[in-house]
Amino acid sequence: MHDAQKAYFAQAYKTGTDLWSTQTFFEYITPLLKELAPQAFMLDVGIGRGKMVPLLVDRGFRVIGIDVIEDIVLKVNEEIKNRHIEKSARAMTASVLDIPFANESFDAVIDIGLAQHLLQQDFATYAQEVSRVLKPGGYILSVQLAKETQKYLTWYPKSSDTNTFERDGVSYTFFTKEEHHGLYPDTSIISETLVPIDSLQDELVRVMILQK
Repeated sequence: MHDAQKAYFAQAYKTGTDLWSTQTFFEYITPLLKELAPQAFMLDVGIGRGKMVPLLVDRGFRVIGIDVIEDIVLKVNEEIKNRHIEKSARAMTASVLDIPFANESFDAVIDIGLAQHLLQQDFATYAQEVSRVLKPGGYILSVQLAKETQKYLTWYPKSSDTNTFERDGVSYTFFTKEEHHGLYPDTSIISETLVPIDSLQDELVRVMILQK
């Protein structure tokens, strides 16, 4: 994440304008949860406010989250402590482009809205790192902006010739199904669905569950 984008998200967390961090899409990940064994070890990249963490811990999973914004990581760990779930969850400051864990450490990787903000030249490194830390047969939950979106902010992705734009120093990529799947080489799609953001029918994300 480049400096301007990092500064934007750090400010968004302070002002409460980080709308993505308030959503979990939890109702759409049942196919993933059914596949995971009890005590499965999960990595949440771009953890944000960590809304997914207690939901997963309550179902018997262990979770580590990473984010490049140190302040939000501290808040997530404070919430984990307040909920008394430190034995099953924690957050740490780290980049998805350099994940500080050993090869094949995790049963599943969760990415809710991180890849869509990466620069395109970083997609390959992202893919390598996610694949590296995921066990063979492991799963990926990826929720990203969809090219089928009619309008997002001041831009019209579906009718545009490109799938990227930038605003306030933040990069946005709107993926087709093929591009979304292409982020994760050597995986198969378990399920895939288009979901409106906050019930706004013209803003869509794709919820994709894949297996390595």
